[in-house]
Amino acid sequence: MSSRKAEWGIFGILILAIRELIVSIIALLWREIWIVVKIPYEILLGWYQLYSTISEVQVNLEIFSSILSIYNNFTSGSVFPENLLRSIDPFGNLLWIGFWAIFFWYIGIPVIKEVISIVSDLS
Repeated sequence: MSSRKAEWGIFGILILAIRELIVSIIALLWREIWIVVKIPYEILLGWYQLYSTISEVQVNLEIFSSILSIYNNFTSGSVFPENLLRSIDPFGNLLWIGFWAIFFWYIGIPVIKEVISIVSDLS
């Protein structure tokens, strides 16, 4: 009678081992299939990020273009920027610093962010 229980015990262990083997194979295949399915999604996500970054830089360039247009209208007829800086002597340097600060804020920082992003993605 004890030998009969041992047979069912071994059979039960074999069933559990086969079940675990099948479950692990299915899990492995599922991970591999998920990786393959995720590739087009990652490509589309990369294209969307590129499009949104280009769009953001374009908006920043349009803002900077309007700032340059206002600045050009303000300084028309004068040599850029010496006459303007001489005409408003105490504040001329502040205006020049502000001009380059706006340039750096709208153009420089996004470009630096993208360069860092590209370099960190490549490494």
